[in-house]
Amino acid sequence: MSRSHAGVGKQTIYRWWPSKHALYLETYKQLVAVVRFPSVQRKSIHNALHLFLCQLFRCYRTTAAGKILTGLIAESTRHQDALKAVSQGLSIERHSLLADPIHEAVKSGVLDESLNVDFAVELIVALIWKRLLTDPNQLNPAFSKTVVVAALGHGFS
Repeated sequence: MSRSHAGVGKQTIYRWWPSKHALYLETYKQLVAVVRFPSVQRKSIHNALHLFLCQLFRCYRTTAAGKILTGLIAESTRHQDALKAVSQGLSIERHSLLADPIHEAVKSGVLDESLNVDFAVELIVALIWKRLLTDPNQLNPAFSKTVVVAALGHGFS
């Protein structure tokens, strides 16, 4: 539905969101908000992360979230406000969604204490974004397991 069909003017939209990139980011966040990290039982961080990624990939396939994210990533190479939206709204705000359960697994001794959690999260995001941009059909359970092993090492039960 276009804003004219919705009876909403451009000024009304920009009163709530400072740019179209901020609007798209907010829409993306609303779409992926249903994807939650499952509770992690001892020694199951690999499985929990795998389930989380499978849910995320399903969200990308069944909603506009994947297309919105792809557009934001592409726009971030050309527009400073898109780059700001992506780096602050996705990279910083959503970082803890992955980092917190991984930190807990390190703290509890399930994962090696030498694991660089921030780098592991960055690796997960980079692999997903690359695949999203180049071949989104490959965002599947097999790829999810590959990402989990690359980021956390072996450990599926």
